Amino acid sequence: MRVLAVSDEVAGDLLANVSRARSASLILACGDLPADYLGALMNALDVPLVFVPGNHDPDQSGYRVSRAGLITRAGFPARPPWPPGAINADGRIVEAGGLRIAGLGGCLRYNDGPNQYTERQQAPAGPVPVACTAARRATP
Repeated sequence: MRVLAVSDEVAGDLLANVSRARSASLILACGDLPADYLGALMNALDVPLVFVPGNHDPDQSGYRVSRAGLITRAGFPARPPWPPGAINADGRIVEAGGLRIAGLGGCLRYNDGPNQYTERQQAPAGPVPVACTAARRATP
């Protein structure tokens, strides 16, 4: 599996020539990119996009996705600040493209902006589960 990982800087040449990334089967966005850019990448490559917000992204808190796929905020239907169809992995474990991905967006607090957390807020609330998997070595 090939993953296209993007963050922080818009790579306009990537959208102009998506053939360079055509072999990707998943886009992993690690924050601080405009939603329209991420949406354009997702549509150009026609693959799932999993993201976490960066410290310069809009406030992502309070959005919920119902079992039926309706996105709400404060109990009312809302348009989220991410591309339609993208998967928000912030503070969750999600599955996409055959991978299980744990997401933690934002950064340590350095001012009063969104998506910034104190060390206490980032600390685990209880025991942290550890998963170990065995991989088979590929044979030539």
